[in-house]
Amino acid sequence: MFSITRSIPGEIDGETNRKWSGVLIGPRKSRVWIVVSSTAAFLIACPGCTGNHSVSAQSEERQSMNSPEVNIAASVSGDEIFVTVVMIDHAAEPFPLLRWNLPSDGRMTGGLFEVDRNGEPQPYVGEMVKRRVTADDYILLCPGKEYKTTVGLKQGYDVKANGEYRIRYRAWNQLPRGGLATITSAAVTARKG
Repeated sequence: MFSITRSIPGEIDGETNRKWSGVLIGPRKSRVWIVVSSTAAFLIACPGCTGNHSVSAQSEERQSMNSPEVNIAASVSGDEIFVTVVMIDHAAEPFPLLRWNLPSDGRMTGGLFEVDRNGEPQPYVGEMVKRRVTADDYILLCPGKEYKTTVGLKQGYDVKANGEYRIRYRAWNQLPRGGLATITSAAVTARKG
């Protein structure tokens, strides 16, 4: 799974310093530089998945395939509307999902939903975090496994007023090898008041 791409003798500084992604291993005087592509890093291990997921041409093609299935359910509690998001990857390979597209703590840092009240769009007005995406920003959705989180909408949308709310999950997911996957659900409704 790993490929040794260069052995760099001596100190790793000055003129021998290389700007590669990888890990240095071995004694200080004779280090070996191990480079793992971002796809390999994602597919080497998938907690909770069975079987080995090795890097292949097939795994690179996976990134242009279908996004995971998303189902949502909404419930009203006081002045809040809670949305439970459930994702399932039905493909043969794990799907790399940006962590903030399924926030385990329920905290939105960008718009994840299309929300309208009585037919009027409610724009996202919550916290917006801009990020440089790294390998650590992904979670792997293992094939057949269910991933679930619950998010309160009032942290990012105006849901104070009574009415009928139509809610749809819609997130843009940058893929590790480039490209963008749009992940969407069917719309659900929640009635306040």
